[in-house]
Amino acid sequence: MSLRHIRDRDIEESDLQVLIESQTSEKKLIEFKEILSVDTPDQKKELLGDVSSFANASGGDLVYGMKATEGRASEVCGLEIDNIDGLKLTLENILRDGLDPRTPGLSIQPVPLQSSRHAIVIRIPASLASPHRIKFQDCCRFYSRNSAGKYILDTSQLRQAFLLSEDLTKRIRDFRIDRLGKIVSGEMPVSLGPAPRLIVHLVPLHAFDPVAGVDLSLVADDPKNRCLILEAG
Repeated sequence: MSLRHIRDRDIEESDLQVLIESQTSEKKLIEFKEILSVDTPDQKKELLGDVSSFANASGGDLVYGMKATEGRASEVCGLEIDNIDGLKLTLENILRDGLDPRTPGLSIQPVPLQSSRHAIVIRIPASLASPHRIKFQDCCRFYSRNSAGKYILDTSQLRQAFLLSEDLTKRIRDFRIDRLGKIVSGEMPVSLGPAPRLIVHLVPLHAFDPVAGVDLSLVADDPKNRCLILEAG
């Protein structure tokens, strides 16, 4: 279970409660933080490390104001925030100045709670500009994520990250060129009508991710899906 199927601006307290009811665990795509503080250099480095790890992997959500017990969402405790706009500006400045290159498409979404507190969801998309590094004070590190959380990229992993980034850009460019060639030659499953035409290419990054997969655990407990799972396996 995650929040990725919900637009960031549509996330409500009830959606956070669902994470608790489903015993959602911290994995590659989501992480829970009980508090949010960026007063000290170490706290800023932790924020930058968390955000860059999502951007350098498959993207995901950082949920602040959520307690986790043994790695699973357990309580929406919320944060006492006097100035939401001021906090958003502070976080945006830290993330803008502390990561190289900057992370495109990142959003910071406050979620009002019935307790008059707020949760904060930072949504980080997978980045075409990866790998991103921390450039704060004496820290110059690259992070990524797996099912166990964030980790520091070593030399071989960093080399692979740069190669994958270059290869991804090329594959998407080649896909676009190939698709345009088929449109011009009329090799399409449906007719697009006479020219002029406006062509918009929507290219999901996961379609070109060599390690992307389908998480069948989301449907494994439903008997209606067992035939589908067996066929996919």
